[in-house]
Amino acid sequence: MIFSALKGFFVLIFVGILGLLAGYLNDTPGGVNLVFYSEEFRFSFLSAIFFLLIIIVAILILIKILNFLSAVLSFFRGDETAIKRFFERSKERRGLKAFSNSLIALEEGENDKAFSEAKKAEKLLRFPQMTALLGARATRANGLISSEKEYNKKLLKYPETQIVGLRGLINSSLEDGDIDTALALAEKAKKLNPKNAGVTETLFNLQCKSKDWEGAHKSVSEMFRQKQSLTGEELRRRESVVLTAAAKENQLNGLTEKSLSLARQAVKKTPEFIPAIIVCAELEHLVGKKASGVKLIKSAWAVGPHPLLASVYANFFPEETPENRLDRFQSLLRNLNHLEAAIISSNLHIAIEDFPKARSVLVPFTGAELDSRVATLMAAAEKGCGEDEKVVSGWLSKSTTSKRPPEWICDRCGHIDSWRPVCSKCDTFDSQIWASPSNSTELHHGLTTLPFVLDSSDVKPEKDTGNISDDNEGDTAHEEREVESNSEVAPDLSSEEENETKGKDRRKEKQTIDIAENARKII
Repeated sequence: MIFSALKGFFVLIFVGILGLLAGYLNDTPGGVNLVFYSEEFRFSFLSAIFFLLIIIVAILILIKILNFLSAVLSFFRGDETAIKRFFERSKERRGLKAFSNSLIALEEGENDKAFSEAKKAEKLLRFPQMTALLGARATRANGLISSEKEYNKKLLKYPETQIVGLRGLINSSLEDGDIDTALALAEKAKKLNPKNAGVTETLFNLQCKSKDWEGAHKSVSEMFRQKQSLTGEELRRRESVVLTAAAKENQLNGLTEKSLSLARQAVKKTPEFIPAIIVCAELEHLVGKKASGVKLIKSAWAVGPHPLLASVYANFFPEETPENRLDRFQSLLRNLNHLEAAIISSNLHIAIEDFPKARSVLVPFTGAELDSRVATLMAAAEKGCGEDEKVVSGWLSKSTTSKRPPEWICDRCGHIDSWRPVCSKCDTFDSQIWASPSNSTELHHGLTTLPFVLDSSDVKPEKDTGNISDDNEGDTAHEEREVESNSEVAPDLSSEEENETKGKDRRKEKQTIDIAENARKII
């Protein structure tokens, strides 16, 4: 308010001064004479000043007109001019608007709009790296694979976007199933930017998929030197998995010494990694260092009992008698409070037909969360102790509905397989965990129930299970005979009712046989 008043006050003063000056010039005697071709023009001082100002303004306007005409001519010649800059600024504003609209459309999920706006931005803007990057994202969102590849190839032309373009081409190659090309592109990206953690991670995953374990080991070693989001423990786990895979591969190729060296490194990196321990123990046994393998298994068992450790431990002496095997396993079975130790102890006692002891070690684990192996072994132990067939059948029935034995399960896709560094179904690295599958999942193998005991020629639990099946079949046959006798006593029974009764008997017989077969599979 005060500023506006002051501004008006100064304007009035300035106008007053101009008025006084004009009055002074008008009252001043004399004037200005202008002679042009013998013509004389006389002006007062005030008129002369106004005339001079008009001439100056006209000259300035003429100069502006000439400059404008010169600019128009330069524009048509293609020179850099203000007019060209004006149109370019307008074009840039429209291009930036299209660029932002495309990004917003991508976030909103309007992929078609995003692609059309990206094309518009590509035509209007003079930033090919930026528009090519946006185009690659928009084409990928629309599923236009060929167009996406073209955009990624454009990104390779500019140093600042080469890595981005290579990553896009790597993803396209993987979608096409061309792992070799993807690996070659990843190696090129690694050469362009060796310190890029994302590039190293991509290269590592591709090396694992292509089973290039030597290259994968180098990549893991570089990860230790780079700023990775993974912790030191996670990186050591990765290195241990890679070394274990390399050891298995070298073992298949007959390079036993190298394989053993790699396996030892794997165990040293992660002492609790079961696959590494198993491979290393087997190799120690293979080269004649059985004591080292036994020591390794016992150390791992002390940390956490595992059925696969027991399986390898048993295979060290495949020809021993069940009694000798039980004696040798006593060093592992000092703590029977662990489920796996109790299951192994029960197996071993069944092998020597000490059924009461086999049953007693399993009793603490027959409550909630019943393991199917416990139920099956309890059936065999009860059978050996001479219990009633109903008790035996009850345990076998429980084995079909109780918790399944643990397996190597991919925690990404749920696929069950033997241990692999990369899942054979979803190609995820180190995704397998040792866990119990759901009851609807088929068992991959029977290693979890100590098959090394059952493979012995002196062991008879499988025979006992067969006897259980035979007895059940005998009971079923007896029931069928009773049905037939009842049919003779009651001749007035209709044929439909008779068929229904026989159908029930057959279903019961089939159920009994299925239970027995399941027992054979689990044991």
